[in-house]
Amino acid sequence: TGVASWANRQRHKDETKKLTSTFWMLSTMLILCTAIFPALVNWHVSFKEWNCLVGTSITVVMMIRMVWPHGFNFCKAMRRNMRRRRVARHCMTKQQLLDLYTNPPFRLADAYAEITCTAVLALTFGPGMPLLNYLAAISLLMRYMTDWYIFLWCSARPPFYDEGIANACITFLVLGVAVRAISGGITFGDALNFEGQADSCALDVTNVTAWREEAQSGFVESVIRTWQDGCNSPVRHMFTVSFFIAIGVEVVLRFMGELGSWWRRLNLADEGALYEDLAEARSAAGMISSYNPRVNPKYRSAFKLIDLTAAANDHDDFSSSSSSSEESSSEEEEAEGEGETEQLDIGGDMGLIGLGASSERKKEKKEKKEKKDKKEKKDTDKEKKDKKDKKEKKEKKDKKEQKSSDDHEREARRAERKAKKQLEEALGIDSRKDKKEKKEKKEKKEKKDKVTSALRTRDR
Repeated sequence: TGVASWANRQRHKDETKKLTSTFWMLSTMLILCTAIFPALVNWHVSFKEWNCLVGTSITVVMMIRMVWPHGFNFCKAMRRNMRRRRVARHCMTKQQLLDLYTNPPFRLADAYAEITCTAVLALTFGPGMPLLNYLAAISLLMRYMTDWYIFLWCSARPPFYDEGIANACITFLVLGVAVRAISGGITFGDALNFEGQADSCALDVTNVTAWREEAQSGFVESVIRTWQDGCNSPVRHMFTVSFFIAIGVEVVLRFMGELGSWWRRLNLADEGALYEDLAEARSAAGMISSYNPRVNPKYRSAFKLIDLTAAANDHDDFSSSSSSSEESSSEEEEAEGEGETEQLDIGGDMGLIGLGASSERKKEKKEKKEKKDKKEKKDTDKEKKDKKDKKEKKEKKDKKEQKSSDDHEREARRAERKAKKQLEEALGIDSRKDKKEKKEKKEKKEKKDKVTSALRTRDR
């Protein structure tokens, strides 16, 4: 979490640069804490004690890495699925369901860092502890299976990354091979554990002092003694060659991109590919060759609909503005014509009667004021008429909606009575009409019985 927050504070050009930076920091931290620091802190112990103490702890760490942290991530994914089934019943809105069923992003940088740490541990300490190779293989297999399930079923769709993080992982692995060459030379070049070609490298069985010094010597002294001249020189040379090969591969991988671009610039016969050919080939394969979202077939229809709607709105606005401009221009023309005629009349009057200019000006102002008042009154009348029409339309609409709602209620009551009647008939329950008819029949029968009994009494 700390490494991820640190990487988020940095300014990266894209998501791939950010992911690669997170991977470098996290991988370096894991390798330092699990491999380099334990090896450096215990430099003063002997080689055998180092294998016994530090090697045992590293083996235990590798056994834990078989199930951690990918096993914990798998358990979290299972728990998230069970929680969704329980919480989904209590969600009230669609947004709550979307938030519940939106998967978290897949932590690609963490996954690359974990497998890199596991592989580098096995490569570095594998020659002295062969069990680490088998534990690393099991750990990587378990990691692949859990990441396969989590990436496909329990993670959000990732953005488009390039090969930057994969190249960084390969760099770490090649450096791990170089370190393995050094550790293999130290392990297999030890004359005390493996028989050498020179007798001076091995200790005499009867020399107790030499064996005591060997037991008390540190790890660094053992390494220096291993690489002295004449002690298992073929083994030393073999691992030295492996080390320089790994370093050469690392240098080639580092400059492979620049070398490839340089070679393409020298190849003048290759003219490259035209955009039309590339676009045609990609369209035939069902891919797009542009970052413009309007070209994407998924969004093309949506953009077309937006354009049609915008064009319709522009047309309505233009028609309304043109009609209003025509009305205003016609009114201005009328006012100008009237003004010209008035000016002509005034000029004529001034030519005939020079002393009546002031009265004509007053008359002109009065007429202009009357026209202005008429225009304002006309506008207010028009606004009132528009408001009245809108009100009438609204009332008609409300009446229509009320009528439709009343019709729906009437239909609903009629359907309810019909259903109730059908239910009564199905259950054998008499309606009110049937009860009334039965009551009338019963009263008639009782009346008839009374008349019959009275006649019999009279006959007796």
